[in-house]
Amino acid sequence: MEYLPGQYDQRADAAAQCIQILSGGERPTVRTAKVYLLYGPLSGTDLQAIEKYVINPVDSRLAALEEKTTRAMEYPEPEAVAVVEVTVVLPV
Repeated sequence: MEYLPGQYDQRADAAAQCIQILSGGERPTVRTAKVYLLYGPLSGTDLQAIEKYVINPVDSRLAALEEKTTRAMEYPEPEAVAVVEVTVVLPV
């Protein structure tokens, strides 16, 4: 589980501050994720229920387990925003 891009991650911020204090240099980019180890016979339904309980879709997502080549956050390209023009006619 990792926080969505743009969400404040207190653990990553604290780790970056500690590294900056120890190194005396610039603050590094730090990303964190929580890994849950599940054991025993679990069905697909069980895994979905656990994911639904653990991951709040408002601020977090399922993290990929493969090794990262960069700590830079990848943001999806936002869709164009529709523009609505409104004409207001006031009574005279």
